[in-house]
Amino acid sequence: MASLVTLTTDFGTSSGYVAQMKGTFFKTLLQGTPDKSSPYLECQLVDLAHDIAPHDIRSAAWFTAASCFYFPPQT
Repeated sequence: MASLVTLTTDFGTSSGYVAQMKGTFFKTLLQGTPDKSSPYLECQLVDLAHDIAPHDIRSAAWFTAASCFYFPPQT
């Protein structure tokens, strides 16, 4: 199974920030594995939420904690 990485942000859904973050994530991942043998090359990004209130760390923590039990270990 591919590795899962979940994303929870306060970026909103109408800006380009989420796409920029995902592009940077994969670009950095590929640059760090020149032999293309890393198991993380097959990872999937899963959007949990991007509409958390700005700078509301408690809300983001609650949302992540409430969601994490529905994902496989090591997510």
